[in-house]
Amino acid sequence: MGSHYKGHEYVVYVGTYTDKNDPDDPATKSEGIYAFKTDSLTGAFTPVSVTSNIKNPTFITIDDNQDYLYSVTETGMEPDNSEGNIYAYKIDKQTARLDLVNVQPTNGLGPCYISINSKEPKCVVVANYGSGSVALFPVSDNGSVGNMIGFNSHAGSSVNQERQEAPHAHFSDYFILGKDETYVFSADLGTDKLYIYKIKSNSLQLSLTREIKLHDGAGPRHLTYDDSKKYIYLLNELDSTVTVFDWDNNMEIIQTVTSLPNGYSEESFAADIHISPSGKFLLATNRGHDSIAVFAIDQSNGQINIVGHTPTQGEHPRNFAMIQGAKNDTSLVFAANQDSNNIVTFELNETSGELTPNGQIVSVPAPVCIKPLHASGLYNIY
Repeated sequence: MGSHYKGHEYVVYVGTYTDKNDPDDPATKSEGIYAFKTDSLTGAFTPVSVTSNIKNPTFITIDDNQDYLYSVTETGMEPDNSEGNIYAYKIDKQTARLDLVNVQPTNGLGPCYISINSKEPKCVVVANYGSGSVALFPVSDNGSVGNMIGFNSHAGSSVNQERQEAPHAHFSDYFILGKDETYVFSADLGTDKLYIYKIKSNSLQLSLTREIKLHDGAGPRHLTYDDSKKYIYLLNELDSTVTVFDWDNNMEIIQTVTSLPNGYSEESFAADIHISPSGKFLLATNRGHDSIAVFAIDQSNGQINIVGHTPTQGEHPRNFAMIQGAKNDTSLVFAANQDSNNIVTFELNETSGELTPNGQIVSVPAPVCIKPLHASGLYNIY
Protein backbone atom coordinates (compact mmCIF):
# COMPACT_ATOMS: atom_id res chain seq x y z
CA MET A 1 0.00 0.00 0.00
CA GLY A 2 1.09 3.62 -0.46
CA SER A 3 2.45 5.89 2.23
CA HIS A 4 -1.02 7.41 2.73
CA TYR A 5 -2.28 4.15 4.19
CA LYS A 6 -2.79 4.22 7.95
CA GLY A 7 -5.01 1.21 8.52
CA HIS A 8 -4.38 -2.42 9.32
CA GLU A 9 -5.21 -5.10 6.78
CA TYR A 10 -7.83 -7.74 7.41
CA VAL A 11 -9.28 -10.75 5.65
CA VAL A 12 -13.00 -11.20 6.30
CA TYR A 13 -14.80 -14.52 5.79
CA VAL A 14 -18.57 -14.47 5.34
CA GLY A 15 -20.89 -17.44 5.82
CA THR A 16 -24.17 -17.45 3.89
CA TYR A 17 -27.39 -19.29 3.14
CA THR A 18 -27.20 -21.07 -0.20
CA ASP A 19 -30.67 -22.66 -0.30
CA LYS A 20 -32.82 -19.68 0.74
CA ASN A 21 -32.36 -18.10 -2.63
CA ASP A 22 -34.95 -16.39 -4.79
CA PRO A 23 -34.51 -18.03 -8.22
CA ASP A 24 -35.71 -14.83 -9.89
CA ASP A 25 -33.15 -12.65 -8.12
CA PRO A 26 -29.51 -13.15 -9.21
CA ALA A 27 -28.34 -11.21 -6.14
CA THR A 28 -29.40 -14.07 -3.87
CA LYS A 29 -27.51 -16.85 -5.62
CA SER A 30 -24.98 -17.59 -2.91
CA GLU A 31 -22.14 -19.96 -3.74
CA GLY A 32 -20.86 -20.61 -0.21
CA ILE A 33 -18.19 -18.91 1.93
CA TYR A 34 -16.97 -15.54 0.66
CA ALA A 35 -13.59 -13.96 1.45
CA PHE A 36 -12.89 -10.24 1.26
CA LYS A 37 -10.00 -7.98 2.09
CA THR A 38 -10.56 -4.81 4.08
CA ASP A 39 -8.70 -2.40 6.35
CA SER A 40 -9.30 -0.65 9.63
CA LEU A 41 -9.25 2.82 8.07
CA THR A 42 -11.91 2.59 5.36
CA GLY A 43 -13.77 -0.64 6.09
CA ALA A 44 -14.19 -1.10 2.34
CA PHE A 45 -14.61 -4.72 1.18
CA THR A 46 -12.84 -6.09 -1.91
CA PRO A 47 -13.71 -9.65 -3.06
CA VAL A 48 -10.88 -12.19 -2.85
CA SER A 49 -12.30 -15.70 -3.22
CA VAL A 50 -15.37 -17.90 -2.90
CA THR A 51 -15.45 -21.42 -1.46
CA SER A 52 -18.28 -23.39 -3.06
CA ASN A 53 -19.58 -26.97 -2.82
CA ILE A 54 -20.90 -26.39 0.68
CA LYS A 55 -24.58 -26.02 1.55
CA ASN A 56 -25.73 -23.32 3.99
CA PRO A 57 -22.40 -22.45 5.65
CA THR A 58 -24.27 -20.22 8.08
CA PHE A 59 -21.79 -20.10 10.94
CA ILE A 60 -18.01 -20.26 10.92
CA THR A 61 -15.17 -20.15 13.42
CA ILE A 62 -11.39 -19.85 13.06
CA ASP A 63 -8.62 -21.18 15.30
CA ASP A 64 -6.35 -18.82 17.23
CA ASN A 65 -3.41 -19.37 14.88
CA GLN A 66 -5.63 -18.53 11.90
CA ASP A 67 -4.64 -21.78 10.23
CA TYR A 68 -8.05 -23.44 9.96
CA LEU A 69 -11.66 -22.40 9.39
CA TYR A 70 -14.61 -24.53 10.48
CA SER A 71 -18.14 -24.18 9.16
CA VAL A 72 -21.40 -25.89 9.96
CA THR A 73 -23.86 -26.71 7.20
CA GLU A 74 -27.31 -25.70 8.40
CA THR A 75 -29.14 -28.65 6.90
CA GLY A 76 -31.60 -31.13 8.30
CA MET A 77 -34.50 -28.74 8.76
CA GLU A 78 -37.78 -29.48 6.98
CA PRO A 79 -38.21 -30.76 4.36
CA ASP A 80 -34.53 -31.73 4.07
CA ASN A 81 -34.24 -33.96 7.16
CA SER A 82 -30.60 -34.85 6.51
CA GLU A 83 -27.94 -34.52 9.19
CA GLY A 84 -25.82 -31.41 9.42
CA ASN A 85 -22.06 -31.42 8.95
CA ILE A 86 -18.86 -29.68 10.00
CA TYR A 87 -16.53 -28.69 7.16
CA ALA A 88 -12.88 -28.18 8.13
CA TYR A 89 -10.71 -26.01 5.85
CA LYS A 90 -7.04 -25.11 5.74
CA ILE A 91 -6.56 -21.35 5.25
CA ASP A 92 -4.06 -20.54 2.50
CA LYS A 93 -2.19 -17.60 4.00
CA GLN A 94 -0.94 -16.50 0.61
CA THR A 95 -4.29 -16.26 -1.14
CA ALA A 96 -6.91 -16.48 1.68
CA ARG A 97 -8.47 -19.41 -0.18
CA LEU A 98 -9.89 -22.36 1.73
CA ASP A 99 -8.77 -25.95 1.09
CA LEU A 100 -11.06 -28.70 2.38
CA VAL A 101 -9.53 -30.95 5.05
CA ASN A 102 -12.46 -33.17 6.01
CA VAL A 103 -16.20 -33.35 6.74
CA GLN A 104 -17.73 -34.66 9.96
CA PRO A 105 -21.46 -35.16 10.76
CA THR A 106 -22.75 -33.09 13.69
CA ASN A 107 -25.03 -35.87 14.97
CA GLY A 108 -27.96 -33.50 14.75
CA LEU A 109 -30.24 -31.41 12.57
CA GLY A 110 -29.83 -27.79 11.56
CA PRO A 111 -26.48 -26.95 13.20
CA CYS A 112 -26.34 -23.17 13.57
CA TYR A 113 -23.31 -22.39 15.75
CA ILE A 114 -19.73 -23.65 16.05
CA SER A 115 -16.80 -22.52 18.16
CA ILE A 116 -13.28 -23.79 18.76
CA ASN A 117 -11.04 -24.15 21.77
CA SER A 118 -7.57 -23.75 20.24
CA LYS A 119 -5.74 -24.76 23.42
CA GLU A 120 -4.91 -28.39 24.13
CA PRO A 121 -6.89 -30.53 23.88
CA LYS A 122 -8.31 -28.84 20.78
CA CYS A 123 -12.06 -29.27 20.30
CA VAL A 124 -14.97 -27.76 18.44
CA VAL A 125 -18.45 -27.58 19.91
CA VAL A 126 -21.63 -27.35 17.83
CA ALA A 127 -25.22 -26.35 18.58
CA ASN A 128 -27.79 -28.38 16.62
CA TYR A 129 -30.84 -26.11 16.41
CA GLY A 130 -33.23 -28.57 14.78
CA SER A 131 -32.68 -31.41 17.22
CA GLY A 132 -31.85 -29.33 20.31
CA SER A 133 -28.46 -30.80 21.13
CA VAL A 134 -24.84 -29.88 21.75
CA ALA A 135 -21.95 -31.96 20.38
CA LEU A 136 -18.20 -31.93 21.05
CA PHE A 137 -15.51 -33.04 18.58
CA PRO A 138 -11.71 -33.35 18.82
CA VAL A 139 -9.49 -31.45 16.38
CA SER A 140 -6.19 -32.98 15.27
CA ASP A 141 -2.92 -31.19 14.51
CA ASN A 142 -3.70 -31.27 10.78
CA GLY A 143 -6.97 -29.45 11.41
CA SER A 144 -9.27 -32.38 10.78
CA VAL A 145 -12.34 -32.91 12.96
CA GLY A 146 -12.56 -36.34 14.59
CA ASN A 147 -15.51 -38.46 15.63
CA MET A 148 -17.86 -37.02 18.24
CA ILE A 149 -16.68 -37.45 21.85
CA GLY A 150 -19.28 -35.49 23.83
CA PHE A 151 -23.02 -35.03 23.40
CA ASN A 152 -26.07 -33.81 25.25
CA SER A 153 -29.69 -33.47 24.16
CA HIS A 154 -31.77 -30.74 25.74
CA ALA A 155 -35.33 -31.48 26.82
CA GLY A 156 -38.49 -29.47 27.28
CA SER A 157 -40.42 -26.63 25.68
CA SER A 158 -41.82 -23.21 26.57
CA VAL A 159 -44.73 -20.86 25.99
CA ASN A 160 -44.32 -19.90 22.32
CA GLN A 161 -46.09 -22.76 20.56
CA GLU A 162 -44.63 -21.91 17.16
CA ARG A 163 -40.97 -21.46 18.11
CA GLN A 164 -40.68 -23.22 21.47
CA GLU A 165 -42.46 -26.51 20.84
CA ALA A 166 -39.19 -28.39 21.45
CA PRO A 167 -35.53 -27.71 22.34
CA HIS A 168 -33.62 -25.54 19.86
CA ALA A 169 -29.98 -25.08 20.85
CA HIS A 170 -28.89 -21.81 19.25
CA PHE A 171 -25.46 -21.17 20.73
CA SER A 172 -22.44 -23.13 21.98
CA ASP A 173 -19.23 -21.41 22.98
CA TYR A 174 -16.35 -21.81 25.38
CA PHE A 175 -15.86 -19.97 28.66
CA ILE A 176 -12.34 -20.68 29.86
CA LEU A 177 -11.24 -19.54 33.31
CA GLY A 178 -8.14 -21.70 33.73
CA LYS A 179 -6.49 -24.98 32.81
CA ASP A 180 -9.07 -27.09 34.60
CA GLU A 181 -11.95 -24.66 34.30
CA THR A 182 -13.22 -25.00 30.76
CA TYR A 183 -16.94 -24.46 30.38
CA VAL A 184 -19.35 -24.42 27.46
CA PHE A 185 -22.37 -22.13 27.44
CA SER A 186 -25.34 -23.25 25.35
CA ALA A 187 -28.39 -21.02 24.89
CA ASP A 188 -31.57 -22.89 23.97
CA LEU A 189 -34.30 -20.82 22.32
CA GLY A 190 -36.87 -23.59 22.64
CA THR A 191 -36.58 -24.29 26.36
CA ASP A 192 -35.89 -20.72 27.58
CA LYS A 193 -32.77 -22.04 29.31
CA LEU A 194 -29.05 -21.36 29.44
CA TYR A 195 -27.08 -24.59 29.88
CA ILE A 196 -23.61 -24.60 31.45
CA TYR A 197 -21.34 -27.56 30.74
CA LYS A 198 -17.91 -28.31 32.14
CA ILE A 199 -15.37 -30.12 30.00
CA LYS A 200 -13.13 -32.39 32.03
CA SER A 201 -9.66 -32.53 30.48
CA ASN A 202 -9.20 -36.21 31.24
CA SER A 203 -12.44 -37.38 29.62
CA LEU A 204 -13.38 -34.57 27.20
CA GLN A 205 -17.02 -35.12 28.04
CA LEU A 206 -19.74 -32.49 28.24
CA SER A 207 -20.73 -32.57 31.90
CA LEU A 208 -23.90 -30.55 32.54
CA THR A 209 -23.36 -28.48 35.69
CA ARG A 210 -26.31 -26.11 35.59
CA GLU A 211 -29.51 -25.09 33.81
CA ILE A 212 -30.64 -21.49 34.23
CA LYS A 213 -34.28 -20.73 33.42
CA LEU A 214 -34.97 -17.42 31.70
CA HIS A 215 -38.32 -15.64 31.76
CA ASP A 216 -41.06 -17.29 29.68
CA GLY A 217 -40.91 -16.51 25.96
CA ALA A 218 -37.42 -15.02 26.08
CA GLY A 219 -35.90 -17.31 23.45
CA PRO A 220 -32.18 -17.24 24.43
CA ARG A 221 -30.01 -16.97 21.33
CA HIS A 222 -26.43 -15.63 21.68
CA LEU A 223 -24.24 -14.38 24.51
CA THR A 224 -20.97 -12.59 25.16
CA TYR A 225 -18.95 -11.62 28.23
CA ASP A 226 -16.57 -8.90 29.36
CA ASP A 227 -12.78 -9.26 29.51
CA SER A 228 -12.85 -9.90 33.24
CA LYS A 229 -15.29 -12.78 32.64
CA LYS A 230 -17.45 -11.51 35.47
CA TYR A 231 -20.46 -10.28 33.52
CA ILE A 232 -22.37 -12.39 30.99
CA TYR A 233 -24.69 -10.72 28.46
CA LEU A 234 -27.36 -12.99 26.96
CA LEU A 235 -29.45 -11.84 23.99
CA ASN A 236 -32.97 -13.23 23.84
CA GLU A 237 -34.36 -13.51 20.32
CA LEU A 238 -38.10 -13.82 20.81
CA ASP A 239 -38.77 -10.86 23.11
CA SER A 240 -35.70 -8.81 22.08
CA THR A 241 -34.13 -8.44 25.51
CA VAL A 242 -30.65 -8.58 27.01
CA THR A 243 -30.21 -10.42 30.31
CA VAL A 244 -27.12 -9.60 32.38
CA PHE A 245 -25.62 -12.20 34.73
CA ASP A 246 -22.94 -11.97 37.42
CA TRP A 247 -20.71 -15.05 37.08
CA ASP A 248 -18.91 -14.34 40.35
CA ASN A 249 -22.21 -14.24 42.21
CA ASN A 250 -23.53 -17.65 41.16
CA MET A 251 -24.84 -16.33 37.82
CA GLU A 252 -27.34 -14.05 39.50
CA ILE A 253 -29.49 -12.13 37.02
CA ILE A 254 -28.79 -8.47 37.70
CA GLN A 255 -30.63 -6.81 34.81
CA THR A 256 -32.95 -7.44 31.85
CA VAL A 257 -33.49 -4.66 29.30
CA THR A 258 -35.08 -4.39 25.86
CA SER A 259 -32.96 -4.08 22.72
CA LEU A 260 -35.76 -2.16 20.99
CA PRO A 261 -36.81 1.49 21.31
CA ASN A 262 -39.42 2.19 23.97
CA GLY A 263 -42.90 1.91 22.51
CA TYR A 264 -41.89 -0.14 19.48
CA SER A 265 -44.57 -2.81 19.04
CA GLU A 266 -44.04 -4.27 15.57
CA GLU A 267 -42.51 -7.70 15.00
CA SER A 268 -38.77 -7.91 15.61
CA PHE A 269 -36.30 -10.61 16.62
CA ALA A 270 -32.91 -10.04 18.22
CA ALA A 271 -29.98 -11.74 16.49
CA ASP A 272 -26.40 -11.09 17.62
CA ILE A 273 -24.51 -9.46 20.48
CA HIS A 274 -20.90 -8.33 21.00
CA ILE A 275 -18.84 -6.03 23.22
CA SER A 276 -16.87 -3.31 21.46
CA PRO A 277 -13.04 -3.50 21.31
CA SER A 278 -12.73 -0.85 24.04
CA GLY A 279 -14.98 -2.82 26.37
CA LYS A 280 -17.14 0.26 26.92
CA PHE A 281 -20.15 -0.59 24.75
CA LEU A 282 -22.44 -3.53 24.06
CA LEU A 283 -24.07 -3.84 20.62
CA ALA A 284 -27.00 -6.01 19.50
CA THR A 285 -28.87 -6.44 16.21
CA ASN A 286 -32.65 -6.33 15.78
CA ARG A 287 -34.29 -8.06 12.80
CA GLY A 288 -37.59 -6.36 11.98
CA HIS A 289 -36.66 -3.03 13.50
CA ASP A 290 -33.51 -3.56 11.36
CA SER A 291 -31.20 -1.75 13.72
CA ILE A 292 -28.14 -2.04 15.90
CA ALA A 293 -28.75 -1.14 19.53
CA VAL A 294 -25.81 0.42 21.37
CA PHE A 295 -25.59 0.18 25.15
CA ALA A 296 -23.03 1.80 27.45
CA ILE A 297 -21.57 -0.65 29.97
CA ASP A 298 -21.25 0.62 33.52
CA GLN A 299 -17.72 -0.50 34.37
CA SER A 300 -18.51 -0.51 38.10
CA ASN A 301 -21.37 -3.01 38.06
CA GLY A 302 -21.70 -4.43 34.53
CA GLN A 303 -25.16 -2.99 33.96
CA ILE A 304 -26.06 -1.49 30.59
CA ASN A 305 -27.84 1.69 29.54
CA ILE A 306 -29.17 2.37 26.05
CA VAL A 307 -27.28 4.96 24.00
CA GLY A 308 -29.33 4.68 20.82
CA HIS A 309 -30.40 2.68 17.78
CA THR A 310 -28.87 2.95 14.31
CA PRO A 311 -30.60 1.59 11.17
CA THR A 312 -28.51 -1.13 9.48
CA GLN A 313 -29.25 0.19 5.97
CA GLY A 314 -30.61 -3.21 5.07
CA GLU A 315 -33.07 -5.91 6.00
CA HIS A 316 -32.85 -8.66 8.61
CA PRO A 317 -29.43 -7.97 10.19
CA ARG A 318 -27.95 -11.19 11.53
CA ASN A 319 -24.37 -11.52 12.70
CA PHE A 320 -22.02 -8.57 12.96
CA ALA A 321 -18.33 -8.18 13.75
CA MET A 322 -16.12 -5.42 15.10
CA ILE A 323 -12.47 -4.46 14.70
CA GLN A 324 -10.45 -1.66 16.25
CA GLY A 325 -10.43 1.29 13.89
CA ALA A 326 -7.37 3.10 12.57
CA LYS A 327 -8.83 6.44 13.62
CA ASN A 328 -8.34 7.41 17.24
CA ASP A 329 -11.00 6.08 19.60
CA THR A 330 -13.09 4.41 16.89
CA SER A 331 -14.05 0.88 15.99
CA LEU A 332 -15.48 -0.45 12.75
CA VAL A 333 -18.66 -2.52 12.75
CA PHE A 334 -19.55 -4.85 9.86
CA ALA A 335 -23.26 -5.75 9.81
CA ALA A 336 -24.66 -8.61 7.69
CA ASN A 337 -28.11 -7.77 6.29
CA GLN A 338 -29.36 -11.19 5.20
CA ASP A 339 -32.52 -10.25 3.31
CA SER A 340 -31.08 -7.25 1.45
CA ASN A 341 -27.91 -9.13 0.48
CA ASN A 342 -25.36 -6.65 1.77
CA ILE A 343 -22.77 -5.94 4.44
CA VAL A 344 -22.64 -2.36 5.73
CA THR A 345 -19.69 -0.75 7.53
CA PHE A 346 -20.24 1.57 10.49
CA GLU A 347 -17.94 3.65 12.68
CA LEU A 348 -18.43 3.40 16.43
CA ASN A 349 -17.22 6.32 18.53
CA GLU A 350 -15.71 4.54 21.53
CA THR A 351 -16.16 7.63 23.71
CA SER A 352 -19.77 8.58 23.01
CA GLY A 353 -21.17 5.32 21.64
CA GLU A 354 -22.40 7.08 18.50
CA LEU A 355 -22.72 4.59 15.64
CA THR A 356 -22.77 5.96 12.09
CA PRO A 357 -22.52 4.35 8.63
CA ASN A 358 -19.29 5.34 6.88
CA GLY A 359 -20.63 4.87 3.35
CA GLN A 360 -19.13 1.46 2.63
CA ILE A 361 -21.60 -1.20 1.46
CA VAL A 362 -20.76 -4.45 -0.32
CA SER A 363 -23.17 -6.86 -2.00
CA VAL A 364 -23.09 -10.40 -0.60
CA PRO A 365 -25.89 -12.94 -1.19
CA ALA A 366 -27.71 -13.88 2.04
CA PRO A 367 -24.87 -13.04 4.45
CA VAL A 368 -25.25 -14.59 7.89
CA CYS A 369 -21.88 -14.75 9.69
CA ILE A 370 -18.82 -12.46 9.57
CA LYS A 371 -15.34 -13.37 10.85
CA PRO A 372 -12.45 -10.89 10.37
CA LEU A 373 -8.80 -11.99 10.58
CA HIS A 374 -5.86 -9.66 11.05
CA ALA A 375 -3.82 -10.26 7.89
CA SER A 376 -0.50 -9.59 9.67
CA GLY A 377 1.28 -9.12 6.36
CA LEU A 378 1.07 -12.81 5.50
CA TYR A 379 -1.25 -12.48 2.56
CA ASN A 380 -0.24 -11.69 -1.02
CA ILE A 381 -3.69 -10.28 -1.80
CA TYR A 382 -2.73 -6.75 -0.76
